[in-house]
Amino acid sequence: MIERICTPLSPDQARLQTVPLPLGGVRVWADLSGADGKGPSWVVHQRMARQVARVGWHAEATAERVLVQGWSAACLKHRVRLLQGALTGRLADFRKSAEHAVATAVRLHAEQEDGQAGRPAIVAATCAELTELLLWPQRLAELDGLERTSRSSRLQLLLAQVAGLEAKVRQACAEHELLARAVAGWADDHLASVDAEQAQQQALDQARPWLRALGKLAGGPLPTRFTRPPGGLAERVAATVTNGD
Repeated sequence: MIERICTPLSPDQARLQTVPLPLGGVRVWADLSGADGKGPSWVVHQRMARQVARVGWHAEATAERVLVQGWSAACLKHRVRLLQGALTGRLADFRKSAEHAVATAVRLHAEQEDGQAGRPAIVAATCAELTELLLWPQRLAELDGLERTSRSSRLQLLLAQVAGLEAKVRQACAEHELLARAVAGWADDHLASVDAEQAQQQALDQARPWLRALGKLAGGPLPTRFTRPPGGLAERVAATVTNGD
């Protein structure tokens, strides 16, 4: 897991090395001996330590290595704040995702030489770009399979809180993707009969009831309780949007 997190932060020519510590923890470093003759890098190891700490582990960096020494209450609390910030910040802004999806779908359509790109391809590419923009899907994918255990009851509570918030972030990201999929498809449909500017506006007009419904469903004291109605986005919106809205 540590290697999975640290590898993207290593220079392309570096070899990532990990060694378990006798009393628990891991020693990890980027071997730069084959990268243009460069030696150890404090900058690379500092980036690794920050990323590892964001997961909840205590990490210390030097020019020679990063020491990962188990769960840290302070780091887990920081991760809780990061997840809460995501849920009340970017992941609460469905309008921004809709506007990005429309603009991306129109651009991808225009980039096709014959102007007749397949609808599924444009929708898939739009969702891929949005996923990259949201950042959290990739961050959480890096932690797939991670076991969070501790003998400390205090750490157990923090680990459970983190796991619960991560589940809500995953759900929110899936909802953004579903919205983007719908809006990108609408934009591509309109491009068959109107110009790009009109297609964008018409797609956003179609999305307005969804956004209004999402605003109602997301209402409430999210920063303290993070209560989300059950069910998927499509079912929740369908139950909220009135006919003819």
